[in-house]
Amino acid sequence: MLSRNTLRNIYKKDFKTFFGHHKVKLRSKRIESNPGEERYTPISRMIHEELATGTFSPEEVDEFLFTHLFYGINNWHYIYHNGDVNKILLSDDSEKIVNFF
Repeated sequence: MLSRNTLRNIYKKDFKTFFGHHKVKLRSKRIESNPGEERYTPISRMIHEELATGTFSPEEVDEFLFTHLFYGINNWHYIYHNGDVNKILLSDDSEKIVNFF
């Protein structure tokens, strides 16, 4: 489950773009918070509802979050998804690291 604290690290406009790309129905109206409601609550609700209906997959949400939380916040442009690659890069064996590149 996504916490609203995590969602707050991504601009609301980026969620609007993501929902638009996946053609989420009534997204402009649904993304607005009700009076007294925290502004990322509707986004959390929309993600859960659209995952349940299959509008987008959990993998697509993961990729969106990965891209925006790591690249957007940390400016890390060389993150490798493959765990074996990470093991090589984090190892103490400098020869393996040099050979990787």
